[in-house]
Amino acid sequence: MVKANADRLIAKCNSWEDFSKAMAKLTKDQKGNVFERLTQLYLLTKPEYRTTLKRVWMRNIDLPRTIRNKLRLPTTDEGIDLVAETRTGEFWAIQSKYRTDSSKPLTYKELSTFTNLTFNTCAGKFSQAVVVHTSDKPVKKRRLLGNTTEIGLQRWLEMTPEPSTLILALVALALLPLSRRR
Repeated sequence: MVKANADRLIAKCNSWEDFSKAMAKLTKDQKGNVFERLTQLYLLTKPEYRTTLKRVWMRNIDLPRTIRNKLRLPTTDEGIDLVAETRTGEFWAIQSKYRTDSSKPLTYKELSTFTNLTFNTCAGKFSQAVVVHTSDKPVKKRRLLGNTTEIGLQRWLEMTPEPSTLILALVALALLPLSRRR
């Protein structure tokens, strides 16, 4: 699902419940793509991240080749879904996992490729790893994941109107033709 289609779906949702219902109609890959886009918008709009992060790129869509090369990221999908650049020039690796069944926690095994790429293959390139997911439980064996922050279902359920409004504003801007953005 391309970014514009993900934006349209997100824009139609007024709550996490709406979003979950809309996601139920999609394929597994589409769900992953839409949730990656929602993660990107969340990190760009939530005050605690908006003040820290300068840019957030979707690895498969808008990550510049120069940044990919600088971070030594492979061209194939090995677990890093998004890359963020902080205002101080550091980089974060982000894994975004949508689960239909929120009662099942993510496991260390499911995230090992992500953490291996982040902390071994790209050693020294990322200052932080972030796992964003839709489980109501913490990642199993999280202590084995190194310098990793977790954003789980509770965060999505707590979204206040302010961040939602900012997300919708970004979506609206993304849907405007370039000629109308000026």
